[in-house]
Amino acid sequence: MAVAASEQTTVNHYIAQGSPTSISERELAQFVNAWQKLGEIELAFRQSAVAIVEQQGFTPERFNAILEAFRNQAEPTPALTNQEKEKLDTIVAQIEPLRQRTQTQMENALQSEGLAPDRFSEIYNTIQQDEGLQERVQQMMEAQMGQ
Repeated sequence: MAVAASEQTTVNHYIAQGSPTSISERELAQFVNAWQKLGEIELAFRQSAVAIVEQQGFTPERFNAILEAFRNQAEPTPALTNQEKEKLDTIVAQIEPLRQRTQTQMENALQSEGLAPDRFSEIYNTIQQDEGLQERVQQMMEAQMGQ
């Protein structure tokens, strides 16, 4: 359903299955910087999306129940009222352009760090398969937070 698709973003878009690859120290630093920027962009998107949902009068619990039902291709319980259907249409209409802007911001963040989306994905997948790289990335992130 469109609601579930609109609610999906962003960081996961750049994380695809790939084979392990070698990563330079420079690329690792670029990855860490990009990861942090993507996280900030993702957080801003989620906060804006929650505000849109709440402006339409949904509680987070009800909206999440509706999304879960749509993901499972089932009817929400209780069933949607006509008023809720109209509100969902409004939410989708407001979140879709927000999602598109967020996607562009993420692409720009990757570009500003000198990483193509495919390379970001390769690095991510390699890190996921290498505990040493995971530890190194964690250290780099902690060092940046301490600055």
